[in-house]
Amino acid sequence: MAQTNARNHINTNYFSRTLSWIRLQLRQQAFFANMEYKFVRSWAKFVCRAAADNITSIWDLLPRYPSLVQPPPHIRQFLEYLVVTMQQLMGPLPVTDWSLERKPESYLPWLHLILLEFEAAQDMPEAPRLFSMLPQSSNQTQFITISSTSLQK
Repeated sequence: MAQTNARNHINTNYFSRTLSWIRLQLRQQAFFANMEYKFVRSWAKFVCRAAADNITSIWDLLPRYPSLVQPPPHIRQFLEYLVVTMQQLMGPLPVTDWSLERKPESYLPWLHLILLEFEAAQDMPEAPRLFSMLPQSSNQTQFITISSTSLQK
């Protein structure tokens, strides 16, 4: 049961945590700092897809994102570096629901790195929320109510 919970937890949260981490990285660049949130979110999805799908030429994906325009050369280099770095750290590629389901433990180092960076960013104005690496087991008993009245009987 605990193994299934851990597998489901990783599978459910992997991409949302990764996208939050990418947005954190993008917001640290002046090009993205004052950009509307919906465009930053689109850039994050673009980077995540390029990294998770193990795409070598990320700019071949750009036509699939019509709201995005060709960035300046220094931002292109930054995005390429970000994708390559992610591909080295994310775990087995390509990252799919099937691969997350099959070997969830392979992706824990990536989630741990994300958590460490989120902890370091807590003093920022729009700091990402911290999360637990694995599901928290509940020790609460359901449907049992213990009160002083029931104890007296």
